[in-house]
Amino acid sequence: MVSIITRIKMLIVCAAFSSVAFAYDTDLADIYQVEVIFFEHTDPKRFDAEKWPKTVGKLDTKNAVNLSSAKKGLPESIDILDALDALDEVGDQPLKTVVPETISIVENKSMRLQEEARVLKNSKTARIVQHIGWTQPLANYVKSTPIFIQGGKDNAEIQAVIDIKPLTRNQFNVNFDMIFSTSTSNKQGVKELRITRDVKLKGKEIFYFDHPVISAMIVITPLVVDNAPNTIN
Repeated sequence: MVSIITRIKMLIVCAAFSSVAFAYDTDLADIYQVEVIFFEHTDPKRFDAEKWPKTVGKLDTKNAVNLSSAKKGLPESIDILDALDALDEVGDQPLKTVVPETISIVENKSMRLQEEARVLKNSKTARIVQHIGWTQPLANYVKSTPIFIQGGKDNAEIQAVIDIKPLTRNQFNVNFDMIFSTSTSNKQGVKELRITRDVKLKGKEIFYFDHPVISAMIVITPLVVDNAPNTIN
């Protein structure tokens, strides 16, 4: 039987080889769709992998945009054009004080990781804790805006701050800082785990990181705006 981890990795490899070159208007290439799936492993012995700290501290959410207050749906073209005008003037100010209207929740029909989510939903060894996507301005010369995510289901909850910093066109440094909370009993009596990752990835590349208890995958896709309604390429 192919494990859920192997199946996810196979999907990511297939996505990488099937990805085609994408064209975008360079004047409109600073708005991106970010999508993340957090999923919990259900192996009863998952907490036995190592000794976990009893306390995990708190996330730094002071400068983060809380997605729970973001509107749903892709931003209108006029919003994006206004945002890009603001990017030219913002300098090193936090983006959330300049273009908060461009940070919005992506609807399910526009999600990129639907096949990966389907595999996880049908898995007997893992389950999705949170699957969410949002749009966000990302420009090389603008201070990054951290995003705060909070959600979960049943006896599991995830809180995460994700900070994406563009390195060059279509390349990013992504910092994950997340706390996974569970009411599931385990031998160590652990109720919270904190996981941090600092990774580099390219646009449209699906990055997956594994963990004995809680794993995640992320993809960042440029948002292309034509004169017609919004589209994601």
